[in-house]
Amino acid sequence: MITSVQERCNDLSLKEESSRLSLSELKKRIEKMAEEFHDPQLIDMTQSPNGNTIYILWGDLEITDEISYAFGQRSVRTFSPPLYFQNVFEFPFQRGDNSGIILTVEDCKRFRNWIVDVIQMKIQKKNN
Repeated sequence: MITSVQERCNDLSLKEESSRLSLSELKKRIEKMAEEFHDPQLIDMTQSPNGNTIYILWGDLEITDEISYAFGQRSVRTFSPPLYFQNVFEFPFQRGDNSGIILTVEDCKRFRNWIVDVIQMKIQKKNN
């Protein structure tokens, strides 16, 4: 059974277990979770302008938004800046050389924060 982004990101045992994985295993876990969370059905091209905003968490952990009726046709706006200088993760949604996942704004922030927390936990364990 696939649980919600909120449930998975609030699962402390999953976070702790993930922080003990090797970097390549952690990357695979994050990418698998992204595949499960990705929700392209959030795009509603029939909505009026500003009626349906699409949020994308990119492989460099930048969060962008754009309006669904012009999805893929206009420039995107940065909602949260990237945390890396390149795509670190391969996510299911592809646009040019970039990959991302489509989520609600809340779930973009949750998943991004979860990834950052796990990486920070991994660094702290390595330094102890």
